[in-house]
Amino acid sequence: LAAEEDLKKVKLPKNYMMSNGYKPAPLDLSDVKLLPSQEVLVDKLAENAHNVWAKDRIKQGWTYGIQQDLKNKRNPRLVPYALLDERTKKSNRDSLREAVRTFAGYGYNIEPPDQELGDQTVGRVSIDKIRFFRVEQSYAVTSGKWYFEFEAVTGGDMRVGWARPGCRPDIELGADDQAFVFEGSRGQRWHLGSGFFGRNWQPGDVVGCMINLDDKSMIFTLNGELLITNKGSELAFADFEIEKGTEN
Repeated sequence: LAAEEDLKKVKLPKNYMMSNGYKPAPLDLSDVKLLPSQEVLVDKLAENAHNVWAKDRIKQGWTYGIQQDLKNKRNPRLVPYALLDERTKKSNRDSLREAVRTFAGYGYNIEPPDQELGDQTVGRVSIDKIRFFRVEQSYAVTSGKWYFEFEAVTGGDMRVGWARPGCRPDIELGADDQAFVFEGSRGQRWHLGSGFFGRNWQPGDVVGCMINLDDKSMIFTLNGELLITNKGSELAFADFEIEKGTEN
């Protein structure tokens, strides 16, 4: 998107001719209509283009932000394709639709793979079941006792806990040393990998998380009951380095 904005547009005269004798002219696409299967392909291409762009931005250190912030590398479009605003989706689809129509106009036969023509509802993510929460590093805490809880409204992979300010958006929470989390749908705790912990939560359960930065300990509760490790300890994590603080 940024590259497109930086393009310099030049208006050519009607009699313009290139040095090799070629006279550029727009392809007449007025009679080119896409089939329903090709419209499906346009949607898939638009989603893929967004995912490639987002993956590249994440590798560059960009994260989601409510507003565009070049200095702090934040972009409001850095969300799953299903959560993009309709205006951006339409812009992506329109651009790729013209590309597909151009290929079709030149006589190419464009069809999506057979597997793309199946039930389009399979694997789609419902927008109303996804939420994103973001905290600023300025809110990181370095001392005291802190507690919060939430209700698991639905099932599925959700990770709750605490993370260091250095937590990266392109790494799963708990896969490295930057986060300490409980993934209740599978009864696992995550920090430098996973291990069994507590018990599985169900939709409607209330999960609590407390961190004591003074004695460097962390506990989790399920509907008010302490969860314990397979060794009988109520401490999910202990003796960890505080460094620059933690965020919930």
